[in-house]
This record gives sequence, structure tokens and C-alpha cells, in this order.
Amino acid sequence: MSSFSLTNEEVENYNVVVARFNAYFNVRTNVIYERAVFNRLNQNDSDSVDDFITRLYSQVGKCRYGNLRDEMLRDRIVVGIKDKSLSEKLQLDSEITP
Repeated sequence: MSSFSLTNEEVENYNVVVARFNAYFNVRTNVIYERAVFNRLNQNDSDSVDDFITRLYSQVGKCRYGNLRDEMLRDRIVVGIKDKSLSEKLQLDSEITP
């Protein structure tokens, strides 16, 4: 707490102290790293399609894509599935949705 450089008045204020501790211990997300992990995800030989999609949904939540989230999921599914023939067919369908 001594590293927070609080004034005497702030030290006496419970809400200020709790807010500083929360900010100090709050894990910050490195969006660039999380997006890199997401963009490297591929379906493994041992993964079912459901397993692969579950991993994608779990990871995309950390990426802060906003309105692009669904498009990024769709693209990652199309590119990351292990059946390359199906991947190529999906790439030719401009109307697919996630």
C-alpha cells in the first residue's frame, strides 16, 4: 500500500484504498497476444469440430474484436478446420455465417 502514494485523506477512505488494490492486482489483458493465439488456432487431429469451435469461442472473448467478432470466428473456422477440401469449398461461399 505504501507504493500507492496515497494522501492521508485517501488512506482513510476505504473505497479509494480498495480501488487502488483492485487496480494493482487486476490482470491486464494483452490484446495483441490474445489475438495472436486466436489467429494461430487450428483444429488438431484429436479435436472434434465442436472441440475446435469451443476453443475458438473461448479465445475470441479475450480479443476485443467488437463488431468483427462473428466475422473473425467465421474466418478462423474456415481456415482452421483440418478438412482442407471443406475449407476450400467454404472459402468459395461468400454467404456463409458463423
